Amino acid sequence: MEENALLRAEPANMEQPSPDTQHQWRMIEQEREALARRENALSAAERELSARRDDFESKIYEMHTQKLTELHAQLAQARQNSEQQLDTERTARTAQLEDELAQRRAQYDHQLAKAREAYDKQWEQERTQRRQALDTSLQQMRAALDTQIAAVNQSQQRLAEEANQHDLLARRLDAREAHLDQREHLLEEEVKSRVAQRKLSFDRQIADFADENERLRQEIGRSNALKQCYDELARRLGGDEPERVLQQLTEYELKVSNLREELLARPSLAMREEFERLKSEKEALDLQQQNLADDYENLRKRSRDYDRVLIELESATTRNKTLEQTNTYLEAHNQHLIDRLDRYKHARERGDELVKWREVIETPYFKLPLPRADKASVITEIDWLNRIGKRCADYGLVFPRRILYAFHTALKTAEWSPLTVLAGVSGTGKSELPRLYAHFGGINFMNLAVQPNWDSQEAMLGWFNVMEERFEGKPLLHLLAQSQKPCSDDYPLGLADTVSLVLMDEMNLAHVELYFAEFLSKLEQRRGMKGSDAPTLSISLGGVMEYPLQLGRNVLWAGTMNQDETTKSLSDKVLDRGIVINFPRPSILQRRNVLKPLEPASPLLPRRTWENWWCKQSDFTDEQIDQFKALIQEINQALAAVGRALGHRVWQSIEYYMANYPDVLAARQQENTQALQAAMKIAFEDQLVQKVMPKLRGIETRGTAKTECLDKIRDLLIRDGYNIIDDFEHACRFGYGQFIWSSANYLLDDALPFESTPAEQE
Repeated sequence: MEENALLRAEPANMEQPSPDTQHQWRMIEQEREALARRENALSAAERELSARRDDFESKIYEMHTQKLTELHAQLAQARQNSEQQLDTERTARTAQLEDELAQRRAQYDHQLAKAREAYDKQWEQERTQRRQALDTSLQQMRAALDTQIAAVNQSQQRLAEEANQHDLLARRLDAREAHLDQREHLLEEEVKSRVAQRKLSFDRQIADFADENERLRQEIGRSNALKQCYDELARRLGGDEPERVLQQLTEYELKVSNLREELLARPSLAMREEFERLKSEKEALDLQQQNLADDYENLRKRSRDYDRVLIELESATTRNKTLEQTNTYLEAHNQHLIDRLDRYKHARERGDELVKWREVIETPYFKLPLPRADKASVITEIDWLNRIGKRCADYGLVFPRRILYAFHTALKTAEWSPLTVLAGVSGTGKSELPRLYAHFGGINFMNLAVQPNWDSQEAMLGWFNVMEERFEGKPLLHLLAQSQKPCSDDYPLGLADTVSLVLMDEMNLAHVELYFAEFLSKLEQRRGMKGSDAPTLSISLGGVMEYPLQLGRNVLWAGTMNQDETTKSLSDKVLDRGIVINFPRPSILQRRNVLKPLEPASPLLPRRTWENWWCKQSDFTDEQIDQFKALIQEINQALAAVGRALGHRVWQSIEYYMANYPDVLAARQQENTQALQAAMKIAFEDQLVQKVMPKLRGIETRGTAKTECLDKIRDLLIRDGYNIIDDFEHACRFGYGQFIWSSANYLLDDALPFESTPAEQE
């Protein structure tokens, strides 16, 4: 370290340790690592000794007395060498560490003294401040030295513990030797005992063999005597074999016995007559018993029939009473309905009631006259979007360009996906984006707060109050009716020539399939209609009166969604008919120093201008679109392994989205092939996240589903160079064993071009 290193340091950096001090600290860290390696080496030596001990124990029964003596000598020598080496290394290392610590203390004290002297000479005016900084630095250095000393003490303590462990190991080895000696003595006694037992066993076996030999000799003598008797008997029988003669004798005795038994069992004449009489009586009794059993069964059947008739009669009586009560109620209710029907028919014939309800429904939601944009002014789609982005940035909310373009394109593809859902972390602007998009873009906007108790479309539109006989209309119904009414002298607030956006905020607080199901079905029917034709939703006004609410193409539908324990998950039906845009977590938290007032709303965008930005057909060539279609087909093949599939509608929606993407349209107009391919890939990547990844929800992230489906899809994405790999792996790791897409990190590096210029700020 140079002597004047601290003198040349800037005042703001006086609190930071000098480079040399940092170098010294790194050296101490290296030495600490060396000590750790030494400890590991000692641990390895200990494990080696343990392995050798196990090896000795495994072979102890096969070793002889000389081997045991050699092992004792080797163990004693190894223990002595290990203790000497450990003492030598501990002493040397302790002395070395103490010397190094003393040298470093002297160096640090010398450096600090020089720094103070130079500081006092050249910086007299800032003495107090610099002295505090140096004192602080000194305290830090001393604290570091104390830490190092403590580390050295810990190292010494660990070395002492290792020495104690080696002593313990030595004592264990001594105990093991004593145990082996005792075991050897016991083995010798056990061998002698077993030899004596084996000798005694052999003696017993010899005695048993002698007895068996004597018994066999006696048996042979008896066999010879029997053979002589057999030969004498055969001679007396005149040459016949004794076995055959004995067999004939046995047969004769069996025949005599059978004849005796047959004679004893043969009945007399009186006995046969008595048997025939008893047999006749038995047959008569059996017949009488059978007749009695048939009579009893008939009585049981009649009893059951009687009980069943009683039960049916009681049930019929009860049912008759119930039907009479129901008939009375139905007659009264029918009369009430007839009265109401007559009243409504009379009112409909007069037209007053229907006109009154129409006026209630068509009450304008927007009460003030809304300015229209100048029809002569022509603005391109890109300029319109850039203007929205810049004004949002001026207001204090910065949205990624790709998020704004994806939201805009999703609204344009309402023919295929009538619902656009914004999901993501709370506070990232999911609700603000639609509001500012409509405010700065000249679109009518309505924020519809979804309630947890919504279970039908009446909760959104309103219902007919039968008790008070009046229609309870909701603001959404007034907006939808106003959006389909042309601007005229009779209805000056008509919005048929403009575009309106309805945002269902926190839409999954209730089941979307309940309150928005009929809307989804009706909105999907627009795909098969042409021109100004649009499906209608019948609003019941009581009785036979209905109001046909037209769902025109100039009303766009969006929603925000949170994923927590208070919300409902979206079903496949909703996901299939919508586009889910995930907002990324903020990589850099943006400041908002001033809360600016919101600028006045832009003039209303003409509906014709909005519809001119639509691309109602795909003009891509096969060469341009085949690579994207091929990837979707390969993903579909991978999904077959888990019983999932992508339908025609998914691919058609993807292609329609790509055809309507603003950058794609701009590149086609400029005939820029390279820009067209880049824009198509970005739009296709958006649709992979918005349409395909939700289809993978719930797939298991282990086993066959992972190897045959998820891994193959990930390989396809890597092969074609898409930037959603991190989000894909995140969905595999953090879904509790199931694939759940819940991030948008691929948008974190997206450029933010919507920066306000000085002219625009003015």
